Amino acid sequence: MFFGINSRNGEEEMPEDISEKRKNQTGVICIAKVLEHYGTKVDLAEFVKKHENKNRELSWEELQKVCRKHMVRGNMLRPTADELREVELPAIARMASGTYVVIAVCNDEAVFLLDPRVDHPVALSQKQFLEAWGNELLVFSAKYSWDYFKKKYNLPWFMRVIMHYKRYLYEVLAASFFLQLMGIGMPLITQVIIDKVISNNGRSTLMVIGCSMVLFFFMQSLLSGLKTYILNHTTNKLDAILGTRLFRHLISLPLPYYESRRVGDTLMRVGALNQVREFLTGQGLMTILDVFFSILFVLFMLWYSVPLTLIALCCIPLYVAQNIWAVPIIKRKIEAVWRTGAANNAFLVEAVTNIETIKALAVEPQFD
Repeated sequence: MFFGINSRNGEEEMPEDISEKRKNQTGVICIAKVLEHYGTKVDLAEFVKKHENKNRELSWEELQKVCRKHMVRGNMLRPTADELREVELPAIARMASGTYVVIAVCNDEAVFLLDPRVDHPVALSQKQFLEAWGNELLVFSAKYSWDYFKKKYNLPWFMRVIMHYKRYLYEVLAASFFLQLMGIGMPLITQVIIDKVISNNGRSTLMVIGCSMVLFFFMQSLLSGLKTYILNHTTNKLDAILGTRLFRHLISLPLPYYESRRVGDTLMRVGALNQVREFLTGQGLMTILDVFFSILFVLFMLWYSVPLTLIALCCIPLYVAQNIWAVPIIKRKIEAVWRTGAANNAFLVEAVTNIETIKALAVEPQFD
């Protein structure tokens, strides 16, 4: 099922009681399709009845209000033909005739649309679409919630496996906690050496502190080694199980899935499995501790000196502003790198797989 389209026969699932409203309520129906994509269950007949304007199509502003009521942001754009391929889909386009359609796929070859007035997806060439398009587009971004986050990144698929090894991950978390706690001890030991040992020439105190530091470093190294061993051992098991499940899922997909996608795209997403797992069991796990110890360190600094702590914290707004400015740019760059990498990977795999054809046609000089 994709945007209310039955993938087997290409027929749209449209209740009969709203079939007559398709002509002047295409905007409302398109919004319902987009909301289904973002995980909102919609009774189409009831949704149209609630939001329709019986005399005309809804305006962009009215459609945006409907989106906000359902926790989805809608922004109106007027992209160029080149920018259209970079727009996040699905998006709603207003055609020159005043009706609305959902853009499901847009690439160099064609634009695939869901038109509420017809019972099947519509494929147009780029030229045909640009001639019929009114040059206005409504793009969407869901307001973040935990439910949306889980659906977008399919966290339950990972967590069902990860939770089988939660005991080992708790042990890693406990070891990391004590390692972070030991990080607070080093400044305190240094302060004692400066205040008590150097000023009072306390050799016996220095001996005690020195032995404590040796024991301290030994425990730190032991905990760090155990943490690394347990984490690597657990993640190797997770990689094996997740990889097996992913392969089983891939071979169960229907043939049209592979016919409509490049080999490189699929391989890139398979390769990203380890990155997602590493985030959930590594960086994501440590973020919990980082937040806790950030608060603890600030309290510790306030105990030493409030003015110095406030001076140190003055740079935080600069970091926040930098992230707000830089994250969208970095996101676009990463997406561009991903697309380029997928294209290169697809080209390499298909070239090597069909090397007999390349040799038979003697086209090797074209790659120089």
